[in-house]
Amino acid sequence: TVIASNSQTINANNTTVALPLWTITGVLELYGFYGIVTTAVSSNITTAYIRLNDGTTQTNLSLNTGVTLSSFRVNSLINRSANLSNALGATNSSTTAPTIIGSGLVDWPNNHCVAMVAKAGNTCNLEFVYTTTNTPASGAITFYLRYKILNDIAGGSVVAI
Repeated sequence: TVIASNSQTINANNTTVALPLWTITGVLELYGFYGIVTTAVSSNITTAYIRLNDGTTQTNLSLNTGVTLSSFRVNSLINRSANLSNALGATNSSTTAPTIIGSGLVDWPNNHCVAMVAKAGNTCNLEFVYTTTNTPASGAITFYLRYKILNDIAGGSVVAI
C-alpha cells in the first residue's frame, strides 16, 4: 500500500466548506484515512466528515452528520476506523491517558473498501468537509490516505491538491 499526505489550513468564515485533499482517478482499495492536528484548531468546528466528489455526485466515506473538532490541540487525531456509515473518530490530545483507536490500527481494520472513482470526463476529489461559525476559523491538519491502486495499467492515481 501507499500513503499520501496533504497539509491543509482550517480558515473558513461562518460556513460549511469542502477542502479538496486529493484528486483520484481509477479504482482504489482504500485502507485508511487519518489526520493529525499540526496547529491548534479553533472552537466551533463541527460536522466534519470525508467524501468523494466528482463535481456531480458526492459519496460519503464517513457519516455526513460528522464529528466535532472544536478546540482540538496539536497532535490530536482524526481517523476513519469503522464502516462507512459511522462518523470519523476524533481524539483530542488534551486527553491525559494514552489512547488506542479501534483494533490498534488507525485505519479501516477489516473494513477497507474499494472505490471506483473515475467517471469518464470527470475529476474526482477526496474532500474533508467541516462547518464553522467562526469568522474566521483557524488551525491546520495534515491528512493521510492509505491506499492501493487496483488498475495500474489504466493509470489510476492519487494526487495532492
